[in-house]
Amino acid sequence: MSSGFLLTAPGKNGIIALAYYHFRRKANMDFTLSAEQKAVQEKARRMAREVKEDAVRLDRQGRFPQQILELWAKEGMFGLALPRDYGGGGYDYVTYVLAQMELAQACPSSALVLHVNHSLVGLAVNQFGTAEQKRRFLPQVAKGEVFACFALTEPEAGSDPARLKTSARAEGAGWVLSGHKNFVTSGNLARFALVAALTDPNLGSKGISAFIIDLAQTPEVTWGPPEAKLGLRGAESVSLYFDQARLPANSLLGDMNQGLKVMLAALDGARVGSAAIAVGIGRGVLAESLAYGRRREQFGQAIAQFQATQWKLADMGCDLEAAALLTLKAAWLRDQNLPYSAPRLWPKSSPPMPPCTPPWKGCKSWEATATSRTTPWNATSETPKRARSTKAPTKSCG
Repeated sequence: MSSGFLLTAPGKNGIIALAYYHFRRKANMDFTLSAEQKAVQEKARRMAREVKEDAVRLDRQGRFPQQILELWAKEGMFGLALPRDYGGGGYDYVTYVLAQMELAQACPSSALVLHVNHSLVGLAVNQFGTAEQKRRFLPQVAKGEVFACFALTEPEAGSDPARLKTSARAEGAGWVLSGHKNFVTSGNLARFALVAALTDPNLGSKGISAFIIDLAQTPEVTWGPPEAKLGLRGAESVSLYFDQARLPANSLLGDMNQGLKVMLAALDGARVGSAAIAVGIGRGVLAESLAYGRRREQFGQAIAQFQATQWKLADMGCDLEAAALLTLKAAWLRDQNLPYSAPRLWPKSSPPMPPCTPPWKGCKSWEATATSRTTPWNATSETPKRARSTKAPTKSCG
């Protein structure tokens, strides 16, 4: 192959052409998976098949997929790309992406919970943590013995970190943390939390620090009720409330006032895994669409025999293949320590880019059966906050 290659993708202003020259002159492009990658991919595929029926039932009931996550933890899925020295599998990120593309087809909620442990928290601690923090937090996270959560978003601060209100002040031999985080996946079940807080309000977004917290030892933390969601209902999202929470001095992750760098680096890497989950969901939708098209009959034949339906299915398959390749490219670039920001964003972007388009087309193929939920879009409820138990978890996976 040539030492460089060209990828094109649709954008707001038409076709954006981006040329990449990441390969050395004598290097060749090789899409062959290694024996290790194939073995992990096949294991993930087998585990996905085993839990699919349970996953559908649990999601409809809005129940947490405890047994599925325990099985995946036992099989080593929680720490695939984390270091072996800290309980991980020591694989590359391409291997992790291949596994998530399989797991997410069966249980996207479990795939998301796993992803928060592995990428948003585990990889961040591995990159920015001290030796003591790695020894303390990584083994349990990598083995799936506990859950972890990532707390950045606030009611008034989503994409605008300058509006962050949660603050931490130095007091005595530690920190005092106060504030409110929302949309925290697994926040009500997590043992560890990665939290962003202002340590120097005068600096705005440049005065944010990151803290890694043992919630079981922080009784001043409470959480709200799970958000009412249309999908991923097994991966509960809650608000976290920090009421003068006292933290030890060694809770600071990375340097002081460098927390935005820590949190954005964690998000940047995790988006590759999020794209893999999106591809897995899209593949699941395509498989269900094919099965439905062969089963549903109109005008004396299966609707899959109509050319218009075949066009939709063919477009879905093509878009998903493109999304998978872009995701794997981003993962490969990440493994090579090369820039990967653009490729990791493409698979998650809005229509007509994949893989958002295939699920939408699949839902249209299923007609009303895909949108039968009657919950209003703006339904909200207020219930009293619950106090977090100070007792440490005694069983794997919460």
